[in-house]
Amino acid sequence: MYGCDLPRLEIFPERIVEILSLHVCPTYSGLIEGYPDKTLNDLILDHLVSEACRIYCLDRTVDDEACTKGKRSPQRPFLIEPMLLPSPAPIFNLRCQMENLPGFTWFALLQSGPKLGQPSDTTTEMVVVWLQNSIQFCPDTAANLWNLPWDEWAWSYRAGDI
Repeated sequence: MYGCDLPRLEIFPERIVEILSLHVCPTYSGLIEGYPDKTLNDLILDHLVSEACRIYCLDRTVDDEACTKGKRSPQRPFLIEPMLLPSPAPIFNLRCQMENLPGFTWFALLQSGPKLGQPSDTTTEMVVVWLQNSIQFCPDTAANLWNLPWDEWAWSYRAGDI
């Protein structure tokens, strides 16, 4: 998303969320042969969560007190469950049921300022992973982000903590 303004999202009435960073890649990047099925798709989804941890330096093996400088959080990225797409015409002689994920995977680092009742120097962040068929950020993309479980998945920090 080089050279464009990223939108501000009003996810909740009391919270405005900014997109700090976006990464997009093909969902089936590196698939050399074969057809996607449930087993492969489950492996891909697990890998995407790990990839989000790598992109945003998330360390899921430590607790908050043990977080070292340079680590953003011990939190896991939130994966929005993708909708499976209809498979093309069935291919005979397959021993598994084909299922397709949307073509592009999106990774986003989201940030929000303080909510009512929080100290004014408190910031919350969250990493989200979702899949969609378009490589463009469009209204459907923002709709994926409107119902995020922000209070359960976002982590908080104060300006002096990092």
